[in-house]
Amino acid sequence: MDEMGIGTPDEKKSSAGDGRISSKEELLWKEVQSLRELMLRLAQWGITVMAALHTAIYYVRRDIVERMVDAEQLKPGANLPLDRYVIGFLALVVVAFIFSSMSIAVSRQWRHMRQQLIDVAAAGSGIDVYTHPRVPMRWGLVIIYFIFPLMDLLVRIYVSFEVKFV
Repeated sequence: MDEMGIGTPDEKKSSAGDGRISSKEELLWKEVQSLRELMLRLAQWGITVMAALHTAIYYVRRDIVERMVDAEQLKPGANLPLDRYVIGFLALVVVAFIFSSMSIAVSRQWRHMRQQLIDVAAAGSGIDVYTHPRVPMRWGLVIIYFIFPLMDLLVRIYVSFEVKFV
């Protein structure tokens, strides 16, 4: 059994006892495994893209401020104008929304396929599938993706207040 409580095809035997796996069981097992792998890869790439985008936006903003100071459109030490700041923030929100939407869709499909596997096991196939309490993992991924724009906004608010009070 793996950590999700789903056995490998070799561990699962048909109810006939002849050592073969029914076609439906095997297909469901493979689908559940592939969807779980897809969720992990999507989370890895989503977080990587969000971190890279956040870093790129930081350097673009810094360059814009330097150019505006050089062109005397901004005083040295001043913050980036809000209208230009919002563009980067919205880019972060859009990318976070895209990755969270994809993660939720894959998570729903995984839960659906896993429930079918559990139903097949309950029908007497002999598969022992661990049913764990529901953990809102998909919302954890949504929160992780939206942490990046939230951090961006909180830093802007913090810097704005710090500049006013210094």
